[in-house]
Order: sequence, then structure tokens, then C-alpha cells
Amino acid sequence: MGRFKQVLIKLFCPPAWAAWLSCGAFPVLVWLFWRHYEERWFSYPVYVLSAYALTVLCVRLVPRLLRWAKDRKREEEKTLAPEEKVHGLAGALYQSLAISFAYAAFHLVTAAYQGSVWLASNGVYYLVQTLMYVVLLPYQRKLQKQYDLSLAWKGYTVIGWWLFALNLAMAVLVFQMIWRGEGSSYPGFVVLGVAAFTFYKLTMSIIALARGRRDNSPIAGAMNNMNHTSTLMSLFSLQTALFCAYGQNFGQQRLMNTLTGAAVCLMTVLGALGMVLHGRKRSGRAPEQKL
Repeated sequence: MGRFKQVLIKLFCPPAWAAWLSCGAFPVLVWLFWRHYEERWFSYPVYVLSAYALTVLCVRLVPRLLRWAKDRKREEEKTLAPEEKVHGLAGALYQSLAISFAYAAFHLVTAAYQGSVWLASNGVYYLVQTLMYVVLLPYQRKLQKQYDLSLAWKGYTVIGWWLFALNLAMAVLVFQMIWRGEGSSYPGFVVLGVAAFTFYKLTMSIIALARGRRDNSPIAGAMNNMNHTSTLMSLFSLQTALFCAYGQNFGQQRLMNTLTGAAVCLMTVLGALGMVLHGRKRSGRAPEQKL
């Protein structure tokens, strides 16, 4: 058993040069999709190598990110007063805003190229989410100047209303797409783009969950809830993209999309509604709370 464990450690924790060398499969994979060589014999070793490289990156990167987030959280708790924690959210808000806008533009441009209503609706979804980060920024700036917990919970509640309306509208679009059985053939670069964004959002959501248990900031909570709902929608988008690109059994695709879409829509709508109720409840007794 000890020898088997050593083999696994050497396999999934190789030296840095070997890890970087295996990552060379990613641009080759993009080239294969771009040239439509997905089913050529030489593409299968590239699939195996890219899957191995992604596994190695997850094994090496995710624990380091979690340790970095934990250490940073510990340092912030030592050096910052509770009301000063809101000052560090500006960078995260601007980063999330830029990434959300870039992903929305990616979907809208691809939708125009492919003529896909589903991709266009996803682009509008992330464009509205970008606007929600813009709505959240003034609350963060006001709290930097003069901290007011009731104002923080007000911003949390406003974002909850935005999320509730957005996710409810998205639920209607999802079930309309499933009911009509709409789909199209996505090029490989779209699948890669959706997969990359999903991997990024999933990693950031795990880090936010690890940090959020001890962070009672309403602004941080609103931003984290936006990221969580975006992660769920990106997982569903990745599933539909993979089915449309590589699936053949349309009846099975419709069943899987129905089950996953129902679960995602129910969780996102209920989560947004919970934000509204929780924010209104806490804002009523905000002066008695501490960040």
C-alpha cells in the first residue's frame, strides 16, 4: 500500500518541469478543435495528456489556493478591524466585473456567429450579472467612507432582488429551450471556453465557501452568492454545450438537461429568495450586529 501511494504521489505531483511540459497539450487541443481533427487517430493521445495535465493542475493548484486563502484570511483578522474588512472587497469586485463582462461578450459574439438563441440568452444573463457588480460597487464605496451595517444589508437585499428576477427569467428560458428541444452544434473553442470559465468559477466558489464561514460581511456575502449562482449556471451551460457538440441520443440529452436544469433553476431561485428574506430580516436589527 505504501509503494502504491508513492507511485500516485509521483504520478500526480511531478516536478515542475514535467507539469509545465504536460500543459503543452492545451494549445495542441485548441488546434485540434480549430482544425476539426477531433476524431483523427493522433488526437486521442492529446486528449489523454490534456486530461492528465488538468488533473495535475487541480492537485497542485487547488490546495495551494486554499492555503493561500486561509493564510490571507488569518492575516486580515490580525491586522484589520471588523469594519475595515470591507475595504479589501474593491479589487475582488472589479475582477469579477471584468471577467463577467468578458464572458458575456464571448457568449454574445459566439451567438451571433452561430445563430444560437441559447448562447445569446447566456450572454444576456452574464451581462446583467456584470451590471449587478456595478450596482454593488457604490455600496462598497460608501461603506469605505463611513461604515453603516444597515446600508450593507440594504445592498445585500438589493442584489437578492436582482438575482431573484434574473434567475426566474433564466428559468423560463431554460425550460423553454428544453421543451422545444432546441440545440445546435457548437464548435470546439466554445466548449473549451465554457469549460475554462466553469473550472475558474468552481475553484473560486470553493475558496469563497472556505473563507465565507467566518466572514459576516453582507457585501462579501452578496458577491459570493452571485458567484455561486453563476457557477451553477455555468455547469448547466457546460453540460448543454457538451451534449450539443458530442451527444447523439437526443432523448437522453433532453432528459439530462431537464433534470439538471430543474435542479439548477430551483436552487438559484430559492437561493436568491433566501437572500431577500435574510437581508430584510437582518436589516431590521442591523445596528445590533457586528461585521
